[in-house]
This record gives sequence, C-alpha cells and structure tokens, in this order.
Amino acid sequence: MQALHDDTPERRVSPSGLSRPECAVPRELLDQRRPAGARAAPAASGTILASVALIMNASEIRITFPGGKRVEADLGSRVIKTDQSPAHGGDGSAPEPYDLFLASIGACAGAYVLGFCQARGIRTTDISIAERLFFDDAQTRLEHVELEIAIPDDFPEKYRTSLLRAVEGCKVKRTLASPPEISVKTTSIAPSRGSQIASN
Repeated sequence: MQALHDDTPERRVSPSGLSRPECAVPRELLDQRRPAGARAAPAASGTILASVALIMNASEIRITFPGGKRVEADLGSRVIKTDQSPAHGGDGSAPEPYDLFLASIGACAGAYVLGFCQARGIRTTDISIAERLFFDDAQTRLEHVELEIAIPDDFPEKYRTSLLRAVEGCKVKRTLASPPEISVKTTSIAPSRGSQIASN
C-alpha cells in the first residue's frame, strides 16, 4: 500500500501494479555514429532526451477483442474482462467499461481507507463507502461524485479528519482532478493468417 500523504514522492510503478517497461529506446536515438571529435548538435540532443523521457514514462496496456461484445485489457500481471449488457448486445458476462471506471473511484478510495485503518490497527468490518453518482438532466454527463464513508461510533475521534485527508490521496480522484491528454491514432500491421482466410 502506498503512503497516504500527498507529499510522498511518486513511485516508479503505475496503479494496479502495472510496471513500467524497460527503456526500449530506439537504437538510432542512442547509437548515433559520428566522426571522432565531432560535436552533437544541441537541438538533436534535446530531442533525444525528450524521446527518452517519453519512453521511460510510458506504460502499455494491451486491449484485445476475444469475441462477441467482450473487450479485454491485459495489464501483464492480470487481465481485466469487460462485456456489454444484453440490452447493448452483449452477454453481460462482465461489467461494462464505464461501470468499471465508475467503480474504480469508490474502490480506490476504499483502498486508501483500508490502508489507513490497517496501519493504525482499526477494524474495518463495519466500515463501508457509499458512492453516489449525479448526472445531468439528459443522464449523459457525470457532473458530481459523492463518497460517504460510514464509520462506527467507536471509530477513534482523533483519526476522523485524518481519514478524509488520506482519501484525498486516491490516485483515481487525483487523475480526474488533473486529467491527462488522451490521443488516438492508427498503425498498420500485417494481417494474421486467420484473418486472411476469413476474408477470402
């Protein structure tokens, strides 16, 4: 469990235990041959450093399509399965992706509540979190999320405010507060033998 305070330095491991890959820097960036005594151009050096930093900070999750409406996300150490509900043409064999996103907000907060209590020997059997979702009138945009932590009467009074501060460190909450840029692109690959046969 990561430390619960915001001033804790970030670890080089991404959420859910997804390890960042080794620095697979393109060889042309690291092995640029030049005559002896020649100086590297400052602009090129800056480009190399920027490319190295980008690669070192990248994590990859592989998304695949096993059949039907199912979509799977391979994190390396585990696979997260999703499906569409029967109303959306799926089998309902797993949560829909958006449901997993919503659940991750409360689950992340719960992980911080659990870690806080375990570190102080506080029982969690009677603690629960209610996550309430508020959408706009058209029910298409999530406008507000409320997390209410139910704690028993014998919960130590001196820790109540600290518990709320701990939950503020939830990485899902912090990511939503400062959302990343999401880019989408395509890349061409050779078709597999199975797909060639299917298309003939």
